[in-house]
Amino acid sequence: MADISAARTALANQIQSLTGLPCTPRMPDQINPPQAALLPSQPYAKYGITLGGHLASLGRPVPVVTELNMAVCVFVSRAGSVERAQQQVDQYLGFEPSSGVVSIPMAIDEDPTLGGVVEFCEPLTVQAYGDIEIAGQTYFQGRLLVALSVHQDLSLCTCTTHARYGSALNAVCGGKSATCHARLCTTARGAAITATPKFPLLRKADGLGQRG
Repeated sequence: MADISAARTALANQIQSLTGLPCTPRMPDQINPPQAALLPSQPYAKYGITLGGHLASLGRPVPVVTELNMAVCVFVSRAGSVERAQQQVDQYLGFEPSSGVVSIPMAIDEDPTLGGVVEFCEPLTVQAYGDIEIAGQTYFQGRLLVALSVHQDLSLCTCTTHARYGSALNAVCGGKSATCHARLCTTARGAAITATPKFPLLRKADGLGQRG
């Protein structure tokens, strides 16, 4: 299972390793052209849907799919020939095949799983093309839209309390279990559990209905 950050990093690494174009998973503070950077596109993320109820009602990790739209932004120097700047961007976008340049779409298609980090990664469309000013400096850019599909475990708590109480607990375990990730535990650690157990085997003797 991968998270969104790992997917961005894997995409940037694959682009850089195969094209030779420096690529960062996020927008850097300073651009040194030629350079590529990944930015969220619109819509950035579409979260997956699980069948059978809300994730918080489950006491185990549940894999769901998150679909991402990323923009691979290519920046080249605007100084000198505009024609040369366009030629550079065209080569990286795959519009002008060159024996000396591996395009970004070719780099992605070489391994659409990005080394097994994502389900798939697919170049789609060019969103923007032309001059852009960043921090007072003008660059020539091409912006390639890329779609990714990432599997994530959105239900992170696997503690015994969650597994036994389920949705009736409202994702509260009181922090009694060392295996509780606390991301779904919405009540402060040590809080009393007042929900009715989902399973009859839980009794007051379990000590879960009392403050820690």
